Amino acid sequence: MFCPYCKTPVQDGMTYCPACGAALNAAPACGTQYAAPPIRGGSNDTAIAAFVMALVSLVFPILVFPAIVFGHIGLKNSQKTPERTGRGMAIAALLIGYFTVAIWLLTALVVILFCIFYVLIFACVMVMAD
Repeated sequence: MFCPYCKTPVQDGMTYCPACGAALNAAPACGTQYAAPPIRGGSNDTAIAAFVMALVSLVFPILVFPAIVFGHIGLKNSQKTPERTGRGMAIAALLIGYFTVAIWLLTALVVILFCIFYVLIFACVMVMAD
């Protein structure tokens, strides 16, 4: 007889495998056998990294671009292997990343417009002063 889990030969009548410790021919007390719960695939490390980078990018905006890239990769990984967690983190990282890009672009636009208007007003004042 062989262990169904690790394929190690075991003697007949043994209740546990000496190599891996798995129960051999063990049935519940009521006589009904239950399937083992499904093993989760683990966490999506790319989505976690994207989420952390997206949060940090609110202070250090240079990290927003890797956060968006990792967010898309994490979302693709979570769609490819649905047993892995992290879809929500990938989506949150993308939302925070795109929001951060929009805020920084809007800030840059406001600064540029302010500089243009400041130069125009300064030029008008200099012309009027002459």
